[in-house]
Amino acid sequence: MKREYRPRARRAVATVSAILWGIGFFGLIDLIAIFLPVEENFYEQYMLEAGWGVLYFVLVTVPLLSVAFVPALTSPVTQVALAGVAVAVAAVLTLTGPQLLPAAALMMIAAVLYLLGSPPIEAPTAGGQRSDGPATRPDIPTLLLAGAAAVPLIWFTVDVSADVRTGLRPNDDISAGLTHWPMQVALALAILATAALTALRQSGWQVSAWTVTIGTAWMGVLSVVYPHHAGSFGALGGSAAILWSALFGAATLSRARSPQASYRR
Repeated sequence: MKREYRPRARRAVATVSAILWGIGFFGLIDLIAIFLPVEENFYEQYMLEAGWGVLYFVLVTVPLLSVAFVPALTSPVTQVALAGVAVAVAAVLTLTGPQLLPAAALMMIAAVLYLLGSPPIEAPTAGGQRSDGPATRPDIPTLLLAGAAAVPLIWFTVDVSADVRTGLRPNDDISAGLTHWPMQVALALAILATAALTALRQSGWQVSAWTVTIGTAWMGVLSVVYPHHAGSFGALGGSAAILWSALFGAATLSRARSPQASYRR
């Protein structure tokens, strides 16, 4: 079935969705919660708030905004779908059924944007010719960095999921009627999935690359500052996250400046 490209409809859906997730679903508020005047007992929840903010603002809202400005992009749409899958997997791993609602909403938005189509985008190849097709090979440096992140992120996912299932959820918080610990699991999975996605070099892959770089770096910095807070990666894990994000950002900048770098479908 041929999909008709409807840029205005894509812009409208992406814009409304970005507002809903970034503002209505507390993405921006939780991202900057550390800077807001709050009650003293909120202090221990800083990392859980930050995790929610990175997931729903940096990894979801920013990609949607990029589609609102440039509706032809593909990678940000895939990124939103992967965020929905991450939330769904986290809901299953932590046995928290209500988390499936935002997961379904994210995947539905990505599906609508996909059905609204995208135009064929020609991109220069290494030989200077142009091609309409997707990249034939994934970007190896990006895959290697994603693979390096897989071990600690999967370990974090398994460890936190086990604690949530057994009721060990210290200093949990509620946003939009949902608890934060399962979303912390979803964040780890979304970071890993988005990092791997950038290796496919779909059109707009730079958006996915920079959001995962900035999101991981922010969680790393806060984890070093608040190593013992609920949901923190810890001082060592935070330092590793900062180092990884620096390497991923450097690789992204290098590849983006390469003559072979291009927007691909």
